[in-house]
Amino acid sequence: MFNLEKSSLFFEGMSKSHPELVQNIEIVHENRDSLDISYHNPKLFILNLNNSLRSLLFFIETAIKNSPPWLNSCVNLYRQENREDYEILKKLRDVSAHQALIFPAESIITGLFRIKSSQDYLPKIGMGDSKAPGSYS
Repeated sequence: MFNLEKSSLFFEGMSKSHPELVQNIEIVHENRDSLDISYHNPKLFILNLNNSLRSLLFFIETAIKNSPPWLNSCVNLYRQENREDYEILKKLRDVSAHQALIFPAESIITGLFRIKSSQDYLPKIGMGDSKAPGSYS
């Protein structure tokens, strides 16, 4: 069914008793490969990062709820020993899921400005999008 189960006797045996576990491991691995491929394309990389984080967190949650006892104990031990890292993983997933990394929060405008006050500048002639994101560098 999956390429991973054909790669070794270990995964072949595991796929007979826990096929969803082998499927989740393979999905996490494929998402990691997608990240490597899309590294130089920022938008695609962020979307692949979102998929990768989602599948990794799904694997961890599935391993806690519905997995062999040896995997359940390993995952619980990992979560206890790396609580802060696990929380960072969940926070990064939330940030990427809400696309906060995709849309810029700042932009740059160059040119001539009319200075109305120390904080208020009115662009006269220049390059950049004065209507795009709300704050400027």
